[in-house]
Amino acid sequence: MNAFPAIVFASLLSRLGYQMARSPVLPAFAADLGALPEFIGVIVAASTVTGVFFKLPSGALSDVLGRKRIMVLGALFFALSPFLYPFVGNPWSLLALRFVHGFATATSRRSLQPTSGASPRLDAARVSAGSPRATISVQRQDR
Repeated sequence: MNAFPAIVFASLLSRLGYQMARSPVLPAFAADLGALPEFIGVIVAASTVTGVFFKLPSGALSDVLGRKRIMVLGALFFALSPFLYPFVGNPWSLLALRFVHGFATATSRRSLQPTSGASPRLDAARVSAGSPRATISVQRQDR
């Protein structure tokens, strides 16, 4: 059996479950914990903000330590983080958990994407600056 369809399906389920819980449930959960409306916005944005700051360094770290190690570390954080939500008792602990979740997303996603110089046989290398939508193609100059 080809592993690619299984990986795509697992990724689909992971992303779908994450989005279903994050969008409608997270603000209500934060409000139930007593968070003010302004702080709810910070809590919801915490994962994204963390991803912005950690995606580029985690890509560089995966080049140094190895993509597999960083991908496994990110996958562990990403898989274990949802099980910590029942133990959250106040808005500040929810914010901390959202930062951990953002770190997990940043490390696991970034180690899967090619970086500049990853393969000298490619005609174009990708240098990513934050998200897959902000990928810039750079042509090799050694011809």
